[in-house]
Amino acid sequence: MSPGGEDCPVVGSETLRMGFFRLRIGFLSTSLPLVLALLVALAHSDASALTNTELRCQRAIGSQSTKYVDRTIRARQDCQFRIMKGEISPMIDCINGDGDDEAVADIVRAESKLSAALPRRCDGLDLTALGFPGICGGGGATFTVSALEDCIKRVMNENAVELLNYEYPPLPGLTENPERSCIHRVGRRSARMSTRELRARQKCLATEAKLSDFQADNLECRKLIVPEGPGTGDSRTDRAILRAQVALLSGIPEGCTSVNVNDLGYTDDCIDPNGPPFNILDLKICEFDEHRFRVAEMLEVSYPSPPECGNGVIEDVEECDDGNDVDTDACIDCVLATCGDDAVCSDASCTSGPGGGPEECDDANASDSDACLSDCSVATCGDGAECTDAGCTTGPDGGPEECDDGNASNNDACLNDCAD
Repeated sequence: MSPGGEDCPVVGSETLRMGFFRLRIGFLSTSLPLVLALLVALAHSDASALTNTELRCQRAIGSQSTKYVDRTIRARQDCQFRIMKGEISPMIDCINGDGDDEAVADIVRAESKLSAALPRRCDGLDLTALGFPGICGGGGATFTVSALEDCIKRVMNENAVELLNYEYPPLPGLTENPERSCIHRVGRRSARMSTRELRARQKCLATEAKLSDFQADNLECRKLIVPEGPGTGDSRTDRAILRAQVALLSGIPEGCTSVNVNDLGYTDDCIDPNGPPFNILDLKICEFDEHRFRVAEMLEVSYPSPPECGNGVIEDVEECDDGNDVDTDACIDCVLATCGDDAVCSDASCTSGPGGGPEECDDANASDSDACLSDCSVATCGDGAECTDAGCTTGPDGGPEECDDGNASNNDACLNDCAD
C-alpha cells in the first residue's frame, strides 16, 4: 500500500526493459548525427596538409642538409688538426680548404652528395608548399631545388665557419699532444652536439608535418628543453636533445683535465663572464651556448618557420622586416612606407615624403585641397594648391584658402594671405 492508502502500480521487468530501450533509441536518434559528424571531422583532421611525396622531400632536405654540415665541419676540423700536428702549413685556409687537398676533396664530395640527393626526392615539387624560401630569400614566384641547394650550402657553411672559430682557437702549429687532443675533442664533441640536436628536432618536425593541426597541437619542436624552456612536447625528442647536450658537457673535461685551457686561446671568441682565468666550466658554457644557438638557424634550412613579421628576416611576401613595430620608419608592418598609407614616415631613413625625404603628414588620400597634400607635405599658403577643406588653416584669418596662385605678390588677383 502507498502512504495514502492507494495501491502502487507494479512495473514488471519487461516494462522496465522496454522503457530503457525506448530511452536509448531516443538518445541515439538525437546524438547519432553529432557522433557521425565528429567522426567525419576527426577523419579529415587526420590528413596532413602535405602529400606523401612532399613529406618525403622535406625529410630528405633535413637529412641531407644535416649530413652536409656534418661532413663539411669534419673536413675543416681535420684540416685544423693537421695544422696542429704540424703536417701542413699554418697558412692553409681550412675554411675553404685552399692548400689542403684532403679538405678540398672532402668538401667537394659533400657538395656532390647533396647535389645528387635533393633532386631524387624533390624535383618537380612546389617547394613553397614546404614553407620555402624562408630564410633562403629570393624565391619570387617559384623556388627551385637548385636555389635550395645553394641556400643549404650558404647557410650551413656560414654556421660551420662561425662554429669553427669557437672549436679551434688560433694556435697555428701547436704540436703538444695534451693540448692538441683537448682542442680536437672539444671540436668533435661540440659539432656532434649540434648535429644530434638538429636531427632530433628535424624528426620532431617531420612527425608534426604528418599530423593535422588538431593532432600536432601539443608539439613545439623548436622550443628549448627543460630547464631553459618548456620542452618540445615530445619526450623522445627531449631525451635525444638532452643526451646530445650531456655528451658535450661530460666529454670536455675528459679530454682536457691535464690542460690549462686558459692558455689555449679560446677567449679570442669565447666570453669569460667571471673574468680570468678561463677554466673548463667557462669552456663548457661557451661551446654549449654557441652550438645550441646555431641549431635554430640551421633548422630553418629544412623546416622553415611560418613567416613572422618583426623577426628581422625578410620572408615570403614581406617587402621588408626591420625587427621593430615602429610606424614612423621606412618599414611598417613589413611593408615599405609610401605616401598615402596613413602612417607618417618621419624617420631620417624615410624617402616617401616631399623631395624624397621624410613625410610631414599622411592622410591616406591624394587630395591637394586639404591640409596634407598628395606628396605628404603640409599645406601652406603659396604652395600653389588651394586648401579649401574645412580643416585648412592656411587662408585668411586661419581658415580655408580662398585662392593660392603659388606666389607672394599682393598685386594680383590672389593676395599673399591666399585671400581673393
